Order: sequence, then structure tokens, then C-alpha cells
Amino acid sequence: MTEKLISCNACGSNLKFDPASSQLTCDRCGAKNEIIEQESELHLKELSFDDFDDAINSSDEVESQAIKCKSCAAEFSVDSDSGSGECVFCTTPYVSQDIFAQKQHAPSSVLPFSITKKVAQESFKEWINALWFAPSALKQLVTRLNGLQGIYYPYWTYDCSTTTEYRGKRGDAYYVTESYTTTDSDGNSVSKTRQVRRIRWSRASGVVYDEFDDILVPAHDSLSRPKLNELEPWALEDLKAYQPDYIVGFKALNYNVEMKEGFGKYALPVIRDTIDDSIRRDIGGDEQRILQKSENFKDQTFKHILLPVWVSSYKFSEKIYHITINASTGEVQGDRPYSWAKITAAVLGVILIIALIYAFMNRAQIMQSFQ
Repeated sequence: MTEKLISCNACGSNLKFDPASSQLTCDRCGAKNEIIEQESELHLKELSFDDFDDAINSSDEVESQAIKCKSCAAEFSVDSDSGSGECVFCTTPYVSQDIFAQKQHAPSSVLPFSITKKVAQESFKEWINALWFAPSALKQLVTRLNGLQGIYYPYWTYDCSTTTEYRGKRGDAYYVTESYTTTDSDGNSVSKTRQVRRIRWSRASGVVYDEFDDILVPAHDSLSRPKLNELEPWALEDLKAYQPDYIVGFKALNYNVEMKEGFGKYALPVIRDTIDDSIRRDIGGDEQRILQKSENFKDQTFKHILLPVWVSSYKFSEKIYHITINASTGEVQGDRPYSWAKITAAVLGVILIIALIYAFMNRAQIMQSFQ
């Protein structure tokens, strides 16, 4: 999506969306312009997989001006009148010659920013200060960061229902008494018994049914997927119909993971893990083995949505680290360096404490032997 510019009705300056008031505000004159929400349920509508190609060639298509960073390969939208700027992730400069046109499936919904930049900065500082074994220079560096940038990150959501036939084995535990020989403290052989767990296997087969709603898959590869997943949960119940008013003042990333790729590569493993759990519950017993399964998918649908994140990056020891903040809940996730000097000191400290405890106990035993 091309970065939108909306002029203030009072002074003509560019407006920005304000997370604190959920209104468009003017930094120059302070005027506030209320956003008129669209009376539409289309943003909640799921589109079938078969509709995707048709949507790309219809009114659901959107053309944007985009940049692909030459340094970190991040792809994001820019203002069509933009002459130059910096990458939102690594601050690498770009010029107008790097801008290209791109057609993509238009987002149906957007979750507006509700965490302000000031609140996000405080959360960021608290997160940094709470890091264990962080290099001392890191905390000094953070105070000199340029700050956070607000980005709408693209996501796919997937729904489907599955019917799965399976064959497997059910394992029921039982115990038998086993005799064995061991040596006692005096060196003598003694006979003892113990209970040994065994499994009795039997055949199992059946059918399980599963429903999946709003499986979230990040549609861009610039940030760590595990870290993005840890930003969940998102307040998807607060999604609004997409309109440019919510985007002004922020960047919006274009997806670089196609819809069907996102399903097959990222959503499908989640679905299959859930199906396996359902099969194991259906088999029952103490242990289960899945030998064969046949999945049938129905009602496969998707949505393209934008979710708000505050992003910061910093360079430490020639490596770039990213920080992301859920701009609707304040959850902070990120990459960080470690101070191996501090870790080594901590390990040596633990070893020293253990050695002192051992020496104290040994001394106590020696003293007791003389009494």
C-alpha cells in the first residue's frame, strides 16, 4: 500500500493518526479530525482460496510504490512523491530511482495503533534494562537510539475445517514384577524385585474432525517469525475496515509471502500438529502411534490484515538487532546480544559457591569424626 497523505482542514499540513485519541491530528496547528468508520462488514468476510486470483485482478487489487532495501532486503511501501528516505529496519538510505510499482491483494482489515510512541519507548527501555547478561555498553547505546518507528505489518489469517481418517495403535500400560540381583553396601549379592512398565499394543482407527479459525501467519520475512508469534495475542475483535486514515503517519509493509505459500509453509504445520493431537486423544490409552492418516480440507478461507507494531533496530558489535512491540498490547520481543564475560563470571561464581559449600560440609564431617 502506498503511504497516504491527508491534509489538515485548518492549515493544510499533513495529518497523522494519533493512537492516543484514535483521531487524525495536525502537528502544526493541533487540529483533530475524527475518522468516520466505514459501515461495512466486508473486513470480517473470509475469502475462499479460489477467490484469491480473481481478487488480484479486480477492485480488491491495490497498486503501491515500494522499496526493497539493498542491505536487509525488507520491502515496504513509500509515498508516491517520496524522493528519498531510510529503510524502516536498518536505516539504509534509498533514493527515488529505487522505487518500483507493485500490485497486491488489498487488505480488508486493519488493527489501528493504540499504544503511543512514548508508552512504547518506556516499555522498550524497561525491556532493555531487565535483560540478564547484557553488555554494559548496550544499555548506554539504547539511550542514544533514534527511537521507534510505527509499522503496519501484513498478516494472513486462515480458516478451514478438516476431516481426517486414521489408522494407528493404542498402547495400554501394565506392570510386571521382575527379579534382579544387586550388590549391597557390604559387597554382598542380594536378590530384589521391581515393577517394570510394559505396553500392550492394539489396533486403532477412526475419524476426527477439526475446525480452525484465524490462524495468524506473518506475510513478511523481515522480522523473526518466532518473535512475531510471541507478540500474540492480538485484539482481532477490534479490527476495523481498512481505510487510509489509519495508515497516515506510519509505514505499511507489502507482503512478500504469497497467500497460498503462507498456508502451505506456515499454517499447514500448525493444522497438522492439531490434527495429530486430535487423533491421539481419539485413540486414547497411555501411548499412541499414528501409522497413516488421510486429511480432507473444506471451507478454506483467508483474510489479508494489517497489525500495528513499533519497531526499532540497533547495531552492536557489527550486528543488527531488531526490537518489536505489539502496538495494541505493549508486549515487547526482540533480539539481544550477550556478554560472555558476565556469563563466565556468573558460572565461576556458582562454581565457587558450590566449592565453598562442599568444603564447609567436608570440614563439618571431619570435625564430627574427631568427637
